[in-house]
Amino acid sequence: MPAFLKLTATTLRTIQLLAVIVALATYSTYLARLHTRHFGTSRSEKAVEAISGIGVAYLLCAVLFTCILGGKRLFALVAILLDILFCGAFVAVAGITGPKGGTSKCYFRDGTSTTQSTGKGNDTRVVVVTPKQLTTDCHLIKATFAVAVILALTFLISAALQFLLMKKDHDEPRHSSGRRFRMPFGRKKHIDTFDAEMATRH
Repeated sequence: MPAFLKLTATTLRTIQLLAVIVALATYSTYLARLHTRHFGTSRSEKAVEAISGIGVAYLLCAVLFTCILGGKRLFALVAILLDILFCGAFVAVAGITGPKGGTSKCYFRDGTSTTQSTGKGNDTRVVVVTPKQLTTDCHLIKATFAVAVILALTFLISAALQFLLMKKDHDEPRHSSGRRFRMPFGRKKHIDTFDAEMATRH
């Protein structure tokens, strides 16, 4: 059972790593496209890229350490804490890239217009978005949003798996110490015969 849990946790970590790499790549591409058109980026947009980058570093370590130290009390407690923090971080990323975030122009219905700052004072441009005219930028933002939602959920699952691994690792020594020492059958029979002979003599 602990081996199965460790394998499941490691597999989930690998999936998370691939997902966060996708999030980092898509959002970095979006920011690069803004930069080439001389549009400014807000702090929240930069935060999305930073969270994704830190997530890649964390998950690279998590995949390795889950294989080696999965279930060890200290590692499990640190992993649970970080998983909860990253769950909250990617909820924030989903909020920034979602329909109600700063990139909500991508989710407007047909005929709705909005303005986007170029980052140069009050200079703005009007963007009209329709379902058939979704830009590459919007596809990148929506992809980041979808991955952020998946990551937020999987970090909760990872925290639960780390708790189960820690519990199994803690319970295993207790069960092994409680096992009775079983004597080989032939030796037990010899001792029983010896006890019977001694009782007969007395």
